[in-house]
Amino acid sequence: MKKLNLLMVAGLLLATPLLAGPKTTTVKGVLVDSKCYGMMHANVTNDHQTPDGLIPSCGTACAAMGIPVAVLKNGKQGGEVFILVMPSGPMGEHMAKEIKVTGTVPFEGSLIPDKIQVKNDNGKWEEVKVATMM
Repeated sequence: MKKLNLLMVAGLLLATPLLAGPKTTTVKGVLVDSKCYGMMHANVTNDHQTPDGLIPSCGTACAAMGIPVAVLKNGKQGGEVFILVMPSGPMGEHMAKEIKVTGTVPFEGSLIPDKIQVKNDNGKWEEVKVATMM
């Protein structure tokens, strides 16, 4: 009986994080094109280096084509990346800018945004409308 109780308690402790559901967090970093950044970590600007040369405004073009955008946490090459689970097109004009996203982490490496802020040229945070179908 003691073993059964111990197993039940252990099972409950292991299941508790699953019962709590997804967590809400805020991630601050740089908005990147997930495909080009994934291929070459130096691609943190809007202009991307390829084996064939530099492609100006590549990040904006990729977002317009529907390639997912991501937040490179703290803007550090090789750092933690959060794919934004949302239509990427509207974010194209903000590529390579400092960004702050608050939302839900449904699983590691992804973020469903509730609020997005982008730092403007004057150094002030501006809210960006979150496009979602949910």
